[in-house]
Amino acid sequence: MIRLNSNARIQKSPSTARFHRQVIEFLIRLCETDPVALAASEQPGDLLNLAYGFYRFGLTMARDDLGESPTDSASRLASDIRADPAKHLQSIIRALSALLGAAVDGKTFEWVVQPKTKLLFRGSRNAQKAILFTPEGPHSLEQSVIFGAVQCLDGEEGRMVRRCRREVCRRIFLARRPKQIFCTRQCASAAAFERYKRERGEEVYRAEHRRTARASWRTKQRRLGRSVTPRIKDAAKSKGV
Repeated sequence: MIRLNSNARIQKSPSTARFHRQVIEFLIRLCETDPVALAASEQPGDLLNLAYGFYRFGLTMARDDLGESPTDSASRLASDIRADPAKHLQSIIRALSALLGAAVDGKTFEWVVQPKTKLLFRGSRNAQKAILFTPEGPHSLEQSVIFGAVQCLDGEEGRMVRRCRREVCRRIFLARRPKQIFCTRQCASAAAFERYKRERGEEVYRAEHRRTARASWRTKQRRLGRSVTPRIKDAAKSKGV
């Protein structure tokens, strides 16, 4: 069982905190990715950039035994994903989405570690040193991605991962400010407008909207030099005559 928000905190340097934010942003984008659409995209660089992100952010390691660099390994991974996107990404996205959901909703995330899984630790000064993986197995990438995600989420940056408060959105995002509750300015503005409509009432809002639209139309006509004939209410029609 993997529990987030451990009581044991380690003071991280600003560069490490910035790196963890970049990793979390990459993981959120990964969860929003459609593997099939990505593999069929006419922009091959999109898939290659995604594959390289796994190596750039230390979520998996290049095959040293084959003499591969991160770029070479990313190219090979991109080819594998293009051949079978569902096989190579779908389980990762599913598990990662569950992990992020647990982080923002304050729940416990349970995840079964595959047999013959190994932990690699590199004594270099990289931001991400420990990698959990299954050699040559179908879950190798999934193991290392989830383990790396837990490392980044279990800290100050992880508490900035939130779910948008707008009911029709509910998107998971990484906040830039402690009090940020909406994923974008568009959602914040839309939520304020929806709250205004609820407080005013639907009928009152519609009446105000009609008056505002009518006044705006008349102003536009006057600017164009056109005459505006006042609307005269027909008393007979109002009485049903």
